[in-house]
Amino acid sequence: MSFVEVKDANDPQYLDMEDLKEKSVRGLDEIYRRATTPNVTELEGKYDGVVLAGDLPLMDSPASVRLANSFWLRWGGKKFDVVSENIAEGSNWFDLGLVEVDGYRFEGRIEPARFGGGDCYVLDYDVSGNLPPANRIRDEVKKLRDGLYLGRIYFDTVDDHVFVSYFGMEKSVSFDY
Repeated sequence: MSFVEVKDANDPQYLDMEDLKEKSVRGLDEIYRRATTPNVTELEGKYDGVVLAGDLPLMDSPASVRLANSFWLRWGGKKFDVVSENIAEGSNWFDLGLVEVDGYRFEGRIEPARFGGGDCYVLDYDVSGNLPPANRIRDEVKKLRDGLYLGRIYFDTVDDHVFVSYFGMEKSVSFDY
């Protein structure tokens, strides 16, 4: 008699970015709850990013996620520069075809997660140079496995932080010649 190991479709260690693109908000919620707090120093470098399902109108379907990641609406990801064991600074990068542009700087730190329990790495956009509404954004990032992270985007209202959407980040592959 042989046994076949059945893998959990939402186990973070078996997921990749393509899997995350197909998940609903509810599915991503389950994955986020199981994710861990990243070590700040491991975040150093450039990450490719994708917009995932969210609470924005029409953002809870794989088709809308594909549109949000199309050539015409290309958020590329994030870049991190680790300042200390607990703090990193960084920015978002955008792929504009022939040119890559950085913008929307953030400062990061470990804090309790607003959702799912445990700690997360918070990216705070309320820094010098960011104008409204960008300075009202807060990302909370957790680690799925080495090189793959899942984040939640929040918008800071007067009364609370409102969940907007999920995003995924994967360590960029660089080729040095």
